[in-house]
Order: sequence, then C-alpha cells, then structure tokens
Amino acid sequence: MVGKPYMKILDENGLLLCAYQGNIFEASVELPCSSKVFLRRFIYSKWTWDEFDRNDSDFLTLQPIDCFKAIERQYGPFYYGKVKYSPLAMHWLGYVTHAISVNFKLTTREVNCFFPFNEVIEHFYTYQFFSVEMAIERLMEEWGYTPKDFDINERFKKAYRERMIALGIFKPVDSSKK
Repeated sequence: MVGKPYMKILDENGLLLCAYQGNIFEASVELPCSSKVFLRRFIYSKWTWDEFDRNDSDFLTLQPIDCFKAIERQYGPFYYGKVKYSPLAMHWLGYVTHAISVNFKLTTREVNCFFPFNEVIEHFYTYQFFSVEMAIERLMEEWGYTPKDFDINERFKKAYRERMIALGIFKPVDSSKK
C-alpha cells in the first residue's frame, strides 16, 4: 500500500499461498463439524506448524482434502459442532490471515494470537470489499497494533525485559520521573 512501508506487496507465491489457504478454509464448510472446530484444529495442527507455515509453494499441488486428512490423522474425525460460517467468509478469512502471516513473517498460531480468527471473521461483511492491504490495516487499527508489535526483535526485547523485571534483575522504569 502506498505510504505504508511496513506493508509488503505480496509476490506471486505469496498471493497463491493466500488463495490456497482461502480455498482450504472455504472447503472446510463441507466437513461435518463447525467452522470453529475446523479453525482450532487447523491453527494447532502439526501439518500447519511443520509444513504450511514454511510458505513453500510446493503445497499448491495439494488439494484441501490432503490438509483435512493430515489434520484428521492427528485429531481424529471431524464430527462435532454445527455452526458454520459461509464459504465466502471462510475463504476471505483464510486469505487475509495468510496475508498477515506472509507480510509480518508470523506463523498461523502467532497470527491467531494477534488476531483471533473467530473475531476477525466478524469483520467479513465490513471488510470483504477492501484490498487485502486495506483490510489488514483496518484490523491493525481495530486491535490497536502498530508494525512494531509484529517485529520479532521488538517482541523478544519486550519479553526479555518483562522476564528480567519478574526475576528482579531489572527495575521497572518509572516514566513519571523524567
């Protein structure tokens, strides 16, 4: 997006992977479980963690059923829950959340921690006609994030400071004494 240096233009591979995750999410509506059950299993699956989050275009040859089979091998059959989101909303959710993953170099689990999928999908009807960059920007505004919040070095430094303060090694900085 023009004027937003933190927002990367997705390359062809990134766009294809976003569409692939969108297709997986859309096809999940046909599974005999709720959309929330599928999303939870997808986010925490070994397949997503070990394979898909590498952003390797080799996955583009696989069909959504291949993903479902891998998740089913790990968690068992998809046979509970009834509430389903629309296929279009699920596709949008998959596309946008993978774009966040690619743009900020986050895993699917990390994206879900910053932007819980079951809350992001509630913005579908508002943001569905926005460009992916604009939708991400609006989601960041909604949750109060800045690009710095996604920087792994900044997150590490913050966690390190908090840990050192908790251990009593560092003293908290009192900003009122300046």
